Amino acid sequence: MTSMAHLLPKRAHPATRSGIGCFVLLPEAGALITAKPRDLSRSASLLSLSAPLNSLTLGLISEVKNFQLVYFTLPQVVSKGVASQLKIVRSDMKRGLIQLDLESPDDLWHCYNIIRRGDTVYSRTSREVKSTQESARPSAGKRFSMTLGLRVEKISLDRDLSRLKITGVVIDGPEKFEGVKGSHHTFNLAAEGRISIIKEDWLRHDIHRIESSSHEVRTPIFVVAIDDEEYAVGILREYGFDVKTEFRTRLPGKRSPDEREAALNSYVKGAVQSLQQHAQSERGPILIVGPGFTKNRLEALLQREYTELAKRIARVATTNTAGVSGLNEALKIGVISKVLRNVRAAYESELVEAMLSRIGSSNQKVAYGFEDVSRADAFGAIDTLLVSSKFLQEIPMDDALRAEGLIRSAEQKRAKIVIVSSEHEAGRQLTSLGGIGALLRFPIYG
Repeated sequence: MTSMAHLLPKRAHPATRSGIGCFVLLPEAGALITAKPRDLSRSASLLSLSAPLNSLTLGLISEVKNFQLVYFTLPQVVSKGVASQLKIVRSDMKRGLIQLDLESPDDLWHCYNIIRRGDTVYSRTSREVKSTQESARPSAGKRFSMTLGLRVEKISLDRDLSRLKITGVVIDGPEKFEGVKGSHHTFNLAAEGRISIIKEDWLRHDIHRIESSSHEVRTPIFVVAIDDEEYAVGILREYGFDVKTEFRTRLPGKRSPDEREAALNSYVKGAVQSLQQHAQSERGPILIVGPGFTKNRLEALLQREYTELAKRIARVATTNTAGVSGLNEALKIGVISKVLRNVRAAYESELVEAMLSRIGSSNQKVAYGFEDVSRADAFGAIDTLLVSSKFLQEIPMDDALRAEGLIRSAEQKRAKIVIVSSEHEAGRQLTSLGGIGALLRFPIYG
């Protein structure tokens, strides 16, 4: 692939540190490539859109000639609903404070991985307050809107409802409401709103996660995994699959070809209608996977009757399974990462697969379990540290502090830190191995 760095005007280079992106218009009518300027200068990670202008079909290109760069600001793209970014409203590292705007389920996922027990979190909320008068019983409470600061004790994420729940002790709030400070409260945060996070000492990889998420435009990928017995429709987000539909069927036998054909047509149409229902609210490429020819029948139906959806098909690929297992397989074997390189779940899965491959072979440049990983860190051997999100949130507080100490130590030795979502299959495999593992620079013996 030819480097395009020399084609970028010099005045555009400062944009690589800001929210500026560009469309690369191709000679074909309406076709385009989209990337941020820094991706254009690294042609290997270039993402392309090679379909009509209003589509989001993605792929990789090998050569482009006679094209034109058109610049836009990334917030303009966000406002059109194409994708989303985590927005940093304010940063005051002297106070250990970062304020964020939450706009998508991925933003909630990032906060779930960044906020830990002992942190202080501020947010707008509502709370019932009972008023008392002298020599009178407490009256019925009234609900008031207020901003509270909590010392975090527990945090959980409900993916189905897209809600982040943060429970803790109120350490700051309006003085006019008696009895609020010192009591417990729960923030029930949706994918819209503002949150302030204060830490005594930020981990470097937490700051990097926020910064990278604030600069990268995230595009959801719609995946249908289908065969003639079952299908699943899922949206790949940064934490893994948000499964929208699961359906199983039993078609008539091949001795009744007319009945079987009618049932198969109805079954495939149901899968398309489910995809359409969920793909209307968000823009993103569509990937169709599965064994056999049912996936091709679904693609043909889209091309024939649902032309706008068909324009968004990025790839049709073969997997050994369908349904939810097919979704996870597509993520595991790298089918999805070939479509969109910046999907975090695909990146995490590839790292865990690399670790599992080393465990199952004679390659000894791997460690898993807290004690073995700590020993590897003591030798400065860790290249990439993999930590399950569930591991950090659910272990006892003393163990959590030890884990954070290990992360800091690995960071100081220039290890790459990756918090792996426990919501996808690779993350669950890491959790089963003790929740922590490492790819090593060199083997540790003994």
